Amino acid sequence: MDFYCERTNQQIFNEPINAISNIFFIIVSLSLIKILKKNKSNNIYYIQPILIFFIGIGSFLFHLVPNLITLYSDIIPIFLFSLSFIFLFNRDVINVSHLHNAFLFFLFFILFLFITPKLNYEILNGSEFYLANYCFLTLYTIWLYIKKSDFFQLLFLGFIFFNLSIFLRTIDNHICDHISIGTHFLWHFLNAYLLKILTLVTCKIKQPYS
Repeated sequence: MDFYCERTNQQIFNEPINAISNIFFIIVSLSLIKILKKNKSNNIYYIQPILIFFIGIGSFLFHLVPNLITLYSDIIPIFLFSLSFIFLFNRDVINVSHLHNAFLFFLFFILFLFITPKLNYEILNGSEFYLANYCFLTLYTIWLYIKKSDFFQLLFLGFIFFNLSIFLRTIDNHICDHISIGTHFLWHFLNAYLLKILTLVTCKIKQPYS
């Protein structure tokens, strides 16, 4: 599990910056709850900030005490948030039929659970784990562009954030000789903001700074 520059052994709190930087997910989660209340959003949308909160907790635990249990506490909330985003985006933003929603939902499920785990490219430093997310976000961004959606610019901003954050996550253990703490903590910062954008899009709230 030595994927990061900051991690030099398996002892507790060997990655203080990577661990503490998960506070960004907590901040985003709480800010989204405030925004949803302000906009009187349907209760179903609260699942996303709740999952973002648990993404922060799970990732904090993994970087605090790296083992198989904390690894799953990191992965499972990410998987559940991805599913919730796909379901809500399909239903409320692009308004596909129930059948098409089920198909896209199932396709992501297969990619995430059965295809992605078989990929192992050392140079990517584990970022291939997010292949399904990247494919779907790219598809949705193109879709909104073609449809001239009012939410294209916001989702495109999220797409930019995802590309930048994946880049910073990937190069982390390749630059240890130059930046001893690595860049993984920046992945947390940018990814937290990405999740805020994705939630705002599914809720049809255009202002990312609300």
